[in-house]
Amino acid sequence: MNMKKTIPYVIGPIIALVLIVLLLTSRLWLPDDRTNKTDGYNQELMAGIYYLKISGAKYDTFTGNFTCTLLYGTKEEEKPSITFMAFEKDDKNDELPITITRLDVPEPLYSVVISGVPKDYYYVTIEARTTDKDGLAAVLDVSMDYRSAETIDTKNIVYVYVTPTPSPTSNPTPTPMPAP
Repeated sequence: MNMKKTIPYVIGPIIALVLIVLLLTSRLWLPDDRTNKTDGYNQELMAGIYYLKISGAKYDTFTGNFTCTLLYGTKEEEKPSITFMAFEKDDKNDELPITITRLDVPEPLYSVVISGVPKDYYYVTIEARTTDKDGLAAVLDVSMDYRSAETIDTKNIVYVYVTPTPSPTSNPTPTPMPAP
Protein backbone atom coordinates (compact mmCIF):
# COMPACT_ATOMS: atom_id res chain seq x y z
CA MET A 1 0.00 0.00 0.00
CA ASN A 2 1.28 3.42 -0.91
CA MET A 3 1.51 5.77 2.12
CA LYS A 4 1.02 8.93 0.03
CA LYS A 5 -2.37 7.71 -1.19
CA THR A 6 -3.69 6.86 2.32
CA ILE A 7 -2.75 10.18 4.03
CA PRO A 8 -5.78 12.14 2.64
CA TYR A 9 -8.08 9.36 3.88
CA VAL A 10 -6.67 9.69 7.41
CA ILE A 11 -6.33 13.50 7.67
CA GLY A 12 -9.73 14.24 6.08
CA PRO A 13 -11.80 12.51 8.78
CA ILE A 14 -9.62 14.00 11.55
CA ILE A 15 -10.20 17.54 10.23
CA ALA A 16 -13.93 16.83 9.83
CA LEU A 17 -14.11 15.49 13.40
CA VAL A 18 -12.32 18.57 14.81
CA LEU A 19 -14.69 20.91 12.92
CA ILE A 20 -17.75 19.03 14.16
CA VAL A 21 -16.49 19.19 17.78
CA LEU A 22 -15.81 22.94 17.45
CA LEU A 23 -19.26 23.53 15.97
CA LEU A 24 -21.07 21.53 18.66
CA THR A 25 -19.18 23.12 21.58
CA SER A 26 -19.13 26.71 20.29
CA ARG A 27 -21.93 27.72 22.65
CA LEU A 28 -19.67 26.86 25.60
CA TRP A 29 -16.63 28.92 24.62
CA LEU A 30 -18.00 31.73 22.43
CA PRO A 31 -19.48 34.83 24.14
CA ASP A 32 -23.25 35.28 24.19
CA ASP A 33 -24.28 37.32 21.14
CA ARG A 34 -27.78 38.22 22.41
CA THR A 35 -28.39 41.88 23.22
CA ASN A 36 -28.04 42.92 26.85
CA LYS A 37 -31.61 43.54 28.07
CA THR A 38 -30.63 45.49 31.20
CA ASP A 39 -32.86 48.56 31.36
CA GLY A 40 -33.39 50.93 34.29
CA TYR A 41 -31.13 48.92 36.57
CA ASN A 42 -29.03 50.93 39.05
CA GLN A 43 -30.76 54.17 38.02
CA GLU A 44 -33.22 56.31 39.95
CA LEU A 45 -36.48 56.25 38.01
CA MET A 46 -39.31 58.71 38.56
CA ALA A 47 -43.04 58.14 38.03
CA GLY A 48 -44.95 61.22 39.08
CA ILE A 49 -44.10 61.82 42.75
CA TYR A 50 -42.60 58.34 43.24
CA TYR A 51 -38.96 57.31 42.89
CA LEU A 52 -37.53 53.83 42.50
CA LYS A 53 -34.01 52.40 42.25
CA ILE A 54 -33.01 48.73 41.99
CA SER A 55 -29.39 47.69 42.50
CA GLY A 56 -27.17 44.92 43.89
CA ALA A 57 -28.57 42.02 41.82
CA LYS A 58 -27.40 38.51 42.73
CA TYR A 59 -28.51 35.16 41.37
CA ASP A 60 -28.08 32.05 43.52
CA THR A 61 -27.70 29.01 41.25
CA PHE A 62 -28.36 26.56 44.10
CA THR A 63 -31.70 27.96 45.32
CA GLY A 64 -32.82 29.66 42.10
CA ASN A 65 -33.40 32.94 43.95
CA PHE A 66 -32.72 36.28 42.34
CA THR A 67 -32.00 38.92 45.02
CA CYS A 68 -31.68 42.69 44.65
CA THR A 69 -31.97 45.87 46.71
CA LEU A 70 -34.88 48.25 46.18
CA LEU A 71 -35.06 51.89 47.19
CA TYR A 72 -38.48 53.43 46.69
CA GLY A 73 -40.61 56.14 48.16
CA THR A 74 -42.31 59.43 47.44
CA LYS A 75 -41.15 63.02 47.42
CA GLU A 76 -44.28 64.04 49.33
CA GLU A 77 -45.68 63.15 52.76
CA GLU A 78 -48.07 60.43 51.60
CA LYS A 79 -47.05 56.79 51.81
CA PRO A 80 -46.27 55.19 48.46
CA SER A 81 -48.63 52.45 47.40
CA ILE A 82 -46.76 50.42 44.84
CA THR A 83 -47.41 46.86 43.72
CA PHE A 84 -44.57 44.79 42.30
CA MET A 85 -44.60 41.86 39.90
CA ALA A 86 -41.69 39.84 38.53
CA PHE A 87 -41.42 37.98 35.23
CA GLU A 88 -38.80 36.04 33.35
CA LYS A 89 -38.18 38.06 30.18
CA ASP A 90 -41.36 40.03 29.39
CA ASP A 91 -43.71 37.06 29.74
CA LYS A 92 -46.47 38.63 31.87
CA ASN A 93 -48.47 35.39 31.78
CA ASP A 94 -45.82 33.58 33.83
CA GLU A 95 -45.40 35.63 37.01
CA LEU A 96 -42.58 34.67 39.40
CA PRO A 97 -43.07 34.71 43.21
CA ILE A 98 -41.64 37.87 44.75
CA THR A 99 -40.97 38.69 48.42
CA ILE A 100 -40.15 42.20 49.61
CA THR A 101 -38.68 42.75 53.08
CA ARG A 102 -37.91 46.13 54.63
CA LEU A 103 -34.31 46.46 55.79
CA ASP A 104 -33.56 48.08 59.12
CA VAL A 105 -32.04 51.32 57.86
CA PRO A 106 -33.25 54.93 57.96
CA GLU A 107 -34.02 55.30 54.23
CA PRO A 108 -36.83 53.29 52.58
CA LEU A 109 -34.60 50.34 51.57
CA TYR A 110 -35.97 46.88 50.83
CA SER A 111 -34.63 43.45 49.94
CA VAL A 112 -36.36 41.83 46.97
CA VAL A 113 -36.20 38.04 46.50
CA ILE A 114 -37.60 36.55 43.29
CA SER A 115 -38.03 32.77 43.63
CA GLY A 116 -38.19 30.11 40.97
CA VAL A 117 -35.87 31.73 38.45
CA PRO A 118 -34.52 28.99 36.13
CA LYS A 119 -30.77 28.48 35.79
CA ASP A 120 -30.81 29.33 32.10
CA TYR A 121 -32.75 32.60 32.46
CA TYR A 122 -31.98 35.42 30.00
CA TYR A 123 -33.31 38.40 31.97
CA VAL A 124 -35.74 39.17 34.78
CA THR A 125 -38.19 42.08 34.70
CA ILE A 126 -39.64 43.75 37.80
CA GLU A 127 -42.74 45.82 37.14
CA ALA A 128 -43.81 48.51 39.62
CA ARG A 129 -47.37 49.87 39.36
CA THR A 130 -48.65 52.84 41.30
CA THR A 131 -51.54 55.29 41.33
CA ASP A 132 -51.32 58.75 42.83
CA LYS A 133 -53.99 60.68 44.75
CA ASP A 134 -55.52 61.93 41.47
CA GLY A 135 -55.96 58.36 40.19
CA LEU A 136 -53.22 58.58 37.57
CA ALA A 137 -51.44 55.28 37.03
CA ALA A 138 -47.75 54.87 36.34
CA VAL A 139 -45.80 51.74 35.44
CA LEU A 140 -42.04 51.36 35.76
CA ASP A 141 -40.22 48.35 34.33
CA VAL A 142 -36.70 47.39 35.37
CA SER A 143 -35.02 44.58 33.44
CA MET A 144 -31.86 42.85 34.66
CA ASP A 145 -29.87 40.73 32.22
CA TYR A 146 -28.01 37.71 33.59
CA ARG A 147 -24.75 39.48 32.70
CA SER A 148 -25.65 42.35 35.09
CA ALA A 149 -26.25 40.09 38.09
CA GLU A 150 -23.53 38.55 40.24
CA THR A 151 -23.79 34.75 40.21
CA ILE A 152 -23.32 32.97 43.53
CA ASP A 153 -23.69 29.37 44.68
CA THR A 154 -24.73 28.88 48.31
CA LYS A 155 -24.58 25.09 48.21
CA ASN A 156 -21.16 24.94 49.87
CA ILE A 157 -21.47 27.96 52.16
CA VAL A 158 -21.19 27.21 55.86
CA TYR A 159 -22.95 29.66 58.15
CA VAL A 160 -21.46 30.21 61.57
CA TYR A 161 -23.71 31.83 64.13
CA VAL A 162 -21.95 33.55 66.98
CA THR A 163 -23.88 34.36 70.12
CA PRO A 164 -22.37 37.27 71.97
CA THR A 165 -21.57 36.57 75.58
CA PRO A 166 -21.50 39.34 78.13
CA SER A 167 -18.07 40.38 79.23
CA PRO A 168 -17.24 39.74 82.87
CA THR A 169 -17.60 42.75 85.08
CA SER A 170 -14.37 43.93 86.56
CA ASN A 171 -14.91 44.90 90.16
CA PRO A 172 -11.53 44.04 91.62
CA THR A 173 -11.47 43.36 95.30
CA PRO A 174 -9.45 46.06 96.99
CA THR A 175 -6.24 44.75 98.44
CA PRO A 176 -4.50 46.46 101.34
CA MET A 177 -1.23 48.11 100.60
CA PRO A 178 1.74 46.19 102.03
CA ALA A 179 3.41 47.80 105.04
CA PRO A 180 6.85 49.27 104.37
